[in-house]
Amino acid sequence: MPDACPFHDKDEDVNWSGSLLRQWLNSDFLHRAFSEAERNAIETTSVENAPNSSYDAAVLPALTVELTKASWTVATPVMSTDIVQ
Repeated sequence: MPDACPFHDKDEDVNWSGSLLRQWLNSDFLHRAFSEAERNAIETTSVENAPNSSYDAAVLPALTVELTKASWTVATPVMSTDIVQ
């Protein structure tokens, strides 16, 4: 089982809701990384991506996501190098 996954494994247009990465994060990764009790405590997130929407326990933030954790300082747009703990 890999510890990483490509966004998709076929040469076709696909958004988040149809991606291999979404499937892997919300199944194999979620079950390997978290205990049953931890999985039960994780809230699902509504992900809007036209024309489909999904409800996922594990998601990747978009580059324009607004982070609200009080201890984080975030520049806009959000890039991995912009987050300071």
